[in-house]
Amino acid sequence: MEELQRFLDQIVYNGYRIRDVALGIVLAGIFIILLRKLLHAIKASKEPKYNIKIKCPKCGWEGEVGKYVRICPRCGRKA
Repeated sequence: MEELQRFLDQIVYNGYRIRDVALGIVLAGIFIILLRKLLHAIKASKEPKYNIKIKCPKCGWEGEVGKYVRICPRCGRKA
């Protein structure tokens, strides 16, 4: 345990110890992970849905089509 303490207390650069550098790396990693999750949540909430699910009354095809152009891709009829 004492050897680990001595190792972590070694000065690496300009008065910074290995312990300080390791702590900085860990905190930066946690910050990056949380930032990515936050950005993903913001992007997901702003993403509008332009597709709707329909079932074509003529041919029975089921799937997603454009919200504003509701045309069956199989038979071409407007849904």
